[in-house]
Amino acid sequence: MSTLRKRKPQETNNNTNPNEINNNEHLESPKISVYEQTREERIKENLERMQKLGLMDLSLKLKACTAPPKRTPRTSPSSTKHPTPFLPRGPLRRSSRLQNSTPVSYSEVALTKKDGLFEDENITQEVGSKPEIYTEEHEKLLGKH
Repeated sequence: MSTLRKRKPQETNNNTNPNEINNNEHLESPKISVYEQTREERIKENLERMQKLGLMDLSLKLKACTAPPKRTPRTSPSSTKHPTPFLPRGPLRRSSRLQNSTPVSYSEVALTKKDGLFEDENITQEVGSKPEIYTEEHEKLLGKH
């Protein structure tokens, strides 16, 4: 466990001239402030402490001990097995309410011209779905486009 460090008390001399203090600091370290000096001292002390504990080379030792895991070569996509398309697996689970009704199919089939419902070939209609049929009353309510 590391020990907490106490700061050294700064000596203050009330009798000295402030100009002399600034001149002395300027002579000792022209570009480094007091904060920077104490910071550098702490860094040096911490480095010495780390060397005593053997922490400087610890990361290098750990890297040498643990070899990187070897990567397995990747297989090409053509050699991988593709899942089989959806196949019916047997009777579907249905509620008792829907057992007598026909199953719903969500597959889409393009309509052909002989169906005659739509002239546009890009329109698709689901298999088993019914076209909407409007009575005259419905058309009156909907209006004409």
